[in-house]
Amino acid sequence: MKKIALLLLAAPLVLAACGGGSPNTQVKADPVAYVKHAAQKTSGLPSEHMTMTATVTAGAMDLKMTGSGDFKNATKQGQMTMNVAFAGKNVQMNAVLDGTTMYMQSPMFTSQLPGGKSWMKLDLQKAEAAKGIDYSSLTSQSPTDALAKLEAAGSVKSIGTETIDGVATTHYQITNLDLSKIPQAAKIQALAHPKYGPMDVSIGAKDGYVYRLTFSLSYSVMGQSASMSMRVDLSKFGEDVNLNVPPESDVFDATGLATGGMGG
Repeated sequence: MKKIALLLLAAPLVLAACGGGSPNTQVKADPVAYVKHAAQKTSGLPSEHMTMTATVTAGAMDLKMTGSGDFKNATKQGQMTMNVAFAGKNVQMNAVLDGTTMYMQSPMFTSQLPGGKSWMKLDLQKAEAAKGIDYSSLTSQSPTDALAKLEAAGSVKSIGTETIDGVATTHYQITNLDLSKIPQAAKIQALAHPKYGPMDVSIGAKDGYVYRLTFSLSYSVMGQSASMSMRVDLSKFGEDVNLNVPPESDVFDATGLATGGMGG
């Protein structure tokens, strides 16, 4: 079960993961307020398509991840197809987020699942209760989790314009993050001692939506230092999302690995 444990450690870092009309002119005059307004406005949309790239380094191991998928914001649901590269291997993975439950499927661990199961799941709510912390506050399991980090913006400056998938955007850089604005900040600090680098966000010039978010993070858990960098691109705002949650008959519940130890 060690391969399953490895993917469980990586998976919460994978899912990034992240109103309509034109930007409010008065809000736009204040870069900090404008960035927060754009995050709230984008999170308030029904859905979006997300593509992401991420690198996680822990000791001598590097994990490189790419993926794309679609998310519903109000119900915090979504699904992604991903590739995870590490130790010379490329692992394909499908992931489904259904509220507080994460489902994962991969050829790497399918043969190790009991009873012919093809999916494993992690109940994030139970894992959070066992550890006493909200994982989504530290990591990014959906686009709205990624966007919530913009609430910690301390200093914001415009550093130019760029076109993303044909859309004109303004590029802002965020520094001096106020981590107390992130939920359960004290618990996160005690558990992982996170340190964020500058955060970059690109906001649509016409619609005020967040089209790109890039950030880096270093942290330490149980004496193990790790770092992560991630880029999230958002598009197809408000389009219909079809979610296929695996039937329980095909699912192995791996929550115990996260709450009772990662070995196995």
